[in-house]
Amino acid sequence: MISCERKTNETEIAIKLSIKGKGNYKINVENQPFFQHMLEAFVKNAAFDLELNARGDLQHHIIEDCAILLGQAFEKELSKQNIARYGSFILAMDDALVLTSIDISSRPYCSVEFNEQNFKNFSIEGFDLENIGEFMRAFSNNAKVTLQIKVLNGTNKHHITEAIFKCFGKALRIATSDDKTIEMPSTKGIL
Repeated sequence: MISCERKTNETEIAIKLSIKGKGNYKINVENQPFFQHMLEAFVKNAAFDLELNARGDLQHHIIEDCAILLGQAFEKELSKQNIARYGSFILAMDDALVLTSIDISSRPYCSVEFNEQNFKNFSIEGFDLENIGEFMRAFSNNAKVTLQIKVLNGTNKHHITEAIFKCFGKALRIATSDDKTIEMPSTKGIL
């Protein structure tokens, strides 16, 4: 388990992360119950263990800084030997259908495709849905992974958002799973 902290003029966040966990969590994001729920769904589906405490001035800052710190902790915690490296998952949740694909490549790239116009100026319990892409990009950049998410179907914004976070967790779980067949899953010999 790795511990990381991030303190800025805008936020104060502390986490403990184990990527070889059982989906246990103790998460408290001050004044952001829906975002906290999304983090819990992500962790449970990734089978990571996470303790996270976050507080800050603005929702956007808390969400982005949580993703930055989570990505940094993930990158430090992960041994890139004997892992599957790639992970993809398609998740159905009621009307929502989401595809997520990950490459633990040390080359950050993020693409999140959904009808962002439908998410502009829309929030669930104070969580501005346009911050979904910001969270994923901040995680990808700091974890140094290629992350592609595509919403294939859905109209209910709650279902779509929850499916995105759950599918993200499932794909990461697959990518970080043990694979003893190849010690280093790269022809370059390094990730």
